[in-house]
Amino acid sequence: MDLDEWFHHRIVQLHKDRDARVNEEVLPLAYGPLYGIQTFKGYVINGFRFHIKELETKRLKQNNGVLVKGVMSDKMIDYYGVLNKIVELQYLAGKRIVLFKCHWWDVDNIGKGVKIDKHGFTSVNTARKLSTDEPFVLASQVEQVFYVEDELTPNWLIVLKGHSESFVHLPISNKENNGEMLVGEEAFQQDTPYA
Repeated sequence: MDLDEWFHHRIVQLHKDRDARVNEEVLPLAYGPLYGIQTFKGYVINGFRFHIKELETKRLKQNNGVLVKGVMSDKMIDYYGVLNKIVELQYLAGKRIVLFKCHWWDVDNIGKGVKIDKHGFTSVNTARKLSTDEPFVLASQVEQVFYVEDELTPNWLIVLKGHSESFVHLPISNKENNGEMLVGEEAFQQDTPYA
């Protein structure tokens, strides 16, 4: 008997026995998802608007960068990636679960896959994919990030955390003035209305 069969039989039996651990939230999950899935190109959750990577080729704003917090070797770690697909599984009683299928970058190898510079900025190496067979995450676990090309290091993207509106006035390049802020330019400061 595999896990889904065991789970179904166990929950249904507990429900028949009127076990208090089985409520109306858990019972529909025991019957498994309904046939067919629904997919989306965009989804709003956790205060963020996400779009799949494919849709972003025709857009000015970037909304496909994802971050999921996890644990590796008893240490908290941020996993960075790009959203490729949005899937909704539907269950009885109107229950549903939304999953994000993502391409994940290698954060296991510090220095080769991910690095943090002296200013505290995190960068990811797009030439290194995370070795995992778990591309899906619950949409409710995801935060949004944005990626800016690192002009000094090919294949590396600098990670910016927050809402897209926070980065509207961020200068992209300052080559012509040796990286110094020009007189009259505003300094970038992220507003934190969500704290």
